[in-house]
Amino acid sequence: SLAVQLTEFGASHMILSGRSVEALEETKAMCLAAGSTPKISILPCDLSDLDQVKQLGLDAMKETDGSGVDVLINNGGLSSRSRFVDTKIEVDELLMKVNFLA
Repeated sequence: SLAVQLTEFGASHMILSGRSVEALEETKAMCLAAGSTPKISILPCDLSDLDQVKQLGLDAMKETDGSGVDVLINNGGLSSRSRFVDTKIEVDELLMKVNFLA
């Protein structure tokens, strides 16, 4: 819904990113149905894969013809609820990759 609101407020180019291409396509369709016709690029990315994160940055620069990104809304993240002693190191590693490094 934030992407739709940005479209309604006149955003001229948005880059949508997430794991699900299907969900991104649905969001793009909702934005276009909001009445404006901004350029909307879809760049799939899994934030737990740091190679994909790096590629996302490179692809975003290409999409903006090298002018860069004016506004970034980073809404990706994970959480885990367990006692410290019960948390596996793999969970901590994944949380650090997605929430800090990505």
